[in-house]
Amino acid sequence: MRFFKLKTTIPVPAVFHDWKEEDGRYILLQEKIEGLPLQEVWNDLTLEDHERIAKQAARHIFELRSVTSDKLQNAKGAGCRNNGLVPKSTGLVGPLASDDELWSAISGSLSHVDAVLKDKLRAKMPRSKPYTLTHGDLTSVNIMVKDGNLSGFIDFEYSGYYPRWWEYARHAMWFSEEDRQWKDLLRKYMRDHDEMNEAGSRWWRACNALAKYPDKDTTQERLKELFDGELA
Repeated sequence: MRFFKLKTTIPVPAVFHDWKEEDGRYILLQEKIEGLPLQEVWNDLTLEDHERIAKQAARHIFELRSVTSDKLQNAKGAGCRNNGLVPKSTGLVGPLASDDELWSAISGSLSHVDAVLKDKLRAKMPRSKPYTLTHGDLTSVNIMVKDGNLSGFIDFEYSGYYPRWWEYARHAMWFSEEDRQWKDLLRKYMRDHDEMNEAGSRWWRACNALAKYPDKDTTQERLKELFDGELA
């Protein structure tokens, strides 16, 4: 959070003090962001409010993307906490310095996949660099709003430098109908910013479907979407 405050102008809570207790608990005292989580007020807002908040959030995301790194890593140079980028993994991801290293991490979840298909997936992998500063969890509970406007972002535990397409791809996952509507709207305003957004999202969704649901219809849908009819 201090790093985001230093490097950008996005609305992030100030950190007043933090420490670790003797029993291992980590304590953080931070500024209170005015307003309420978007999830709580979504159905009370107008469509115009939804659009305005999404545009505001997208502008901040574009600012984050101007802060780059030559590695996939967190703000301290260590690995990022995995939030779906590497399917079926709960550990840290990185630091990684190349697409080959990222593919090695992701393909570890695809050991059951035919070698020819894996080769095709690797060939379709979009370029990750430059790794861009990313919040990593822009769910509707982490967006604070007041009077129909975005007032701040909270919860930065998944943040770091990720592939340039990851923030957009991450929005393909949601936990509620309100969150789905929010992320669909946010993706709308990110889609035209970088052609790699859509390509990266399609590619990652195919890998994720193969890793988690190898026998489900959704897997074939993702593969068709990715390969545009190249696969039977």
